[in-house]
Amino acid sequence: MIRVSEETRDAINKIAQEDFGGVSADEALRRLAREHRRALWIEQARRLREEQPDVWQAATAEAVGLADAVAGDVASDDPWEPAR
Repeated sequence: MIRVSEETRDAINKIAQEDFGGVSADEALRRLAREHRRALWIEQARRLREEQPDVWQAATAEAVGLADAVAGDVASDDPWEPAR
């Protein structure tokens, strides 16, 4: 249990109803916390890209390489064929 003012409780319930389709206050808080974490990650990525472009470029190149490798593995494996 958390203690919040009536104003905060009402604001959370309004968000839950209007923005999140009538979910519980608990679920609304989970979603708000998740959105907050995403915003922080995006800001960290933006800062890295601007302040250390060489590190950003290396990290994105590695991520693209991993994504290509995974896509290649998935595309080349037939899940219906027996393992060899």
